[in-house]
Amino acid sequence: MMNETEFVSEDTVAREIASLAPEDVTRIRKAAQRWRAQMLCLWKLCPKAACRKARACSGDPDFCVERFELLVSDDVRTAVESLHDGKLYGYSYDDACVLAPPGSIEAYDVWLANLFSQEAASLPSQARETD
Repeated sequence: MMNETEFVSEDTVAREIASLAPEDVTRIRKAAQRWRAQMLCLWKLCPKAACRKARACSGDPDFCVERFELLVSDDVRTAVESLHDGKLYGYSYDDACVLAPPGSIEAYDVWLANLFSQEAASLPSQARETD
């Protein structure tokens, strides 16, 4: 097991993943997808009341990530992937932001600002359920 503050290479990560059992790879992929959903604050758009109430994905993260994929620009997706890679390779948030492609972190900031603005209340909420 690696130290959490230790920087790792892509080769090291690839070797670690290759050594895992298939069910562990699936579990890790699902956790990464849940992280993406959380970073994108997709719970604000989710039709499930449980997710909105918990302010986090409470169900299948693949559902929201796939459902709302078209609402998320390429720049925002790139920013989230850069932040994910930074976390994976041991970088701080600030360092990951510096290493992200130009404009992507700004696009991510705008995405979050829009989600949390008053206008966000009128985003695709027609399909919301009341559980």
